[in-house]
Amino acid sequence: MDESDSDPGSYPIPPASVHLSSLTPPPSARLLLSRHVTRRTRPLQSSPPLAYLSLQGLLGEASSARSIGGGGLSREEALAWELFTPYQRFLIVAVIGVAAAESKKNGVIAQLQNSVDLRPRMADEVILLDFWPSPFGVRARIALREKGVEFEYREENLREKSPLLLQMNPVHKKIPVLIHNGKPVCESMNVVQYIDEVWSDKNPLLPSDPYQRAQARFWVDFIDTKVYEPADKIWSTKGEVQEKAKKEYIEALKILESELGNKPYFGGDNFGFIDIAMTGYYMWFEASEKCGNFSIEPECPTLMASAKRCLQRDSVVNSVPEPEKIVEFAFKIRKIYCV
Repeated sequence: MDESDSDPGSYPIPPASVHLSSLTPPPSARLLLSRHVTRRTRPLQSSPPLAYLSLQGLLGEASSARSIGGGGLSREEALAWELFTPYQRFLIVAVIGVAAAESKKNGVIAQLQNSVDLRPRMADEVILLDFWPSPFGVRARIALREKGVEFEYREENLREKSPLLLQMNPVHKKIPVLIHNGKPVCESMNVVQYIDEVWSDKNPLLPSDPYQRAQARFWVDFIDTKVYEPADKIWSTKGEVQEKAKKEYIEALKILESELGNKPYFGGDNFGFIDIAMTGYYMWFEASEKCGNFSIEPECPTLMASAKRCLQRDSVVNSVPEPEKIVEFAFKIRKIYCV
């Protein structure tokens, strides 16, 4: 599209549908024309006041054919124009003015419609830099799929980070990074909140009440400190350190279970912000149990029931890896840490 195409003022005004040549009466029809034009009619109503204002300067000079069209009328059209009274000329000029204004308005409307049509296509430019077993990256995947947002997934090698990752997250150099129309958003739950606010027309993830929103952020912070730290040690340590980590892990999960109560999700009846944060850990439950040789469900049956419910959601099923692959990856981590 050329630049001129995007300017509503540059739309050419099509010629008005009023042709003065069609109004030229034969000499013998003057009496008939006079009878018709003197018939009483309802006054024309012009809705846009601008139409009247723009015509005001022309109406006073509409007594001669020379003032119409800059003197560009043919001899026959000029003769026809002189047959009309000033009032009739007023009506003709008004019709032409309204037709021109309507044509320009239609051009502006068409341009606005084109702009609106282009906006969704621009908003669909979404790229996610991620790493498949990450309990943090999966949060962004789930949030995008909960909202029905199409996105391009780009797998990162965390040992050889891509130039794009280093460019988009120069501070932490970590995944996930959401790139929306060329602009990066970093840190997993910050990404989830951004997704919730940008695509707010479907499946709200955060509560609308300010207090409940604050509570949700509090519990997510609890998860990423009190759950993450012992979970990481379960995968990477052994002996007394691992035993202490398992105890701290279960204690943190029991606190979360108390907060969950009898609700199906932390968000009540709706899968939401805290549930997304926890699903990253739910998908690692089996690997944690096998690495640490313990069981979570006997200690936290209500939390485990909610975990299974979350893992069955379509957005989650399409985002998390198979449990066996995570278990295999977890034992590779243990080898890296020489455990």
